[in-house]
Amino acid sequence: MLQLPSFLIAHWLAGMLGYAQDGWSVPYHFAIGFNGVLAFLLGLWFIQRLLLKRFSNVVTHSTLLLVAFATNALYYGVFDGAQSHIYSFMLVSIAMYGFDKWVCLGALKWLLAASLSFGFIVLIRPTNVILIVLPIIYIINNKYLLSRILSLNYVALLVAVILPMIPQFVLWKMMTGQWLFYSYGTEKIYWLHPHIWEGLFSYRNGWLTYTPVMIFALTGIWLLRKMDKNMMIALAIIIPLHVYIVFSWWCWYYGHH
Repeated sequence: MLQLPSFLIAHWLAGMLGYAQDGWSVPYHFAIGFNGVLAFLLGLWFIQRLLLKRFSNVVTHSTLLLVAFATNALYYGVFDGAQSHIYSFMLVSIAMYGFDKWVCLGALKWLLAASLSFGFIVLIRPTNVILIVLPIIYIINNKYLLSRILSLNYVALLVAVILPMIPQFVLWKMMTGQWLFYSYGTEKIYWLHPHIWEGLFSYRNGWLTYTPVMIFALTGIWLLRKMDKNMMIALAIIIPLHVYIVFSWWCWYYGHH
């Protein structure tokens, strides 16, 4: 769905330029690649908007440079934009920005935008449902936010979350006869056999081995206690959970050597 606009433009250009309109000819390759770059840039832009509210230009743009060039976001944004990873990056940035705007301004449209983004986040990678911890921590630790959330129309929020998932449910029903279908076959998560140490430090795609800049990011969580205690608590829950889930997957090194 997130690639659809570029696909449609490529489909039109393929006919105009005499290429096969089969989803695989040159215009489609360029379009999907461009779509990945656009998602990458949009993710950085929303992060910039968030950071500038709290930090100086120097700190904000230094951080953006590190995210862009010292993590694997660059690879997925520029070289492998057909994968889902860069879209998760963009959507998490949008969801956090929308939630932050709702906290500051109180306008329902921002919370709906965050909810819609969250629906896409869960659709793209269901285990990312753990990100709901972040808004929950903010809301339960702030009586004003709690009173605001209790007065909202829950139906509208629920629709915003579920809306992106409906086409997937329909597709599963058409293809398998089931509204919910596990499409990974025999691949699964081994909850009792995580490879956390190897996933973090081994030569086989170890996260901190190949992305050492994230050591500073992890250290920064503790430093948040004076600036944004809710964010510190949320990240202290989400990141260990995410690490555990990711490295409990049967192919904990995710196919890379």
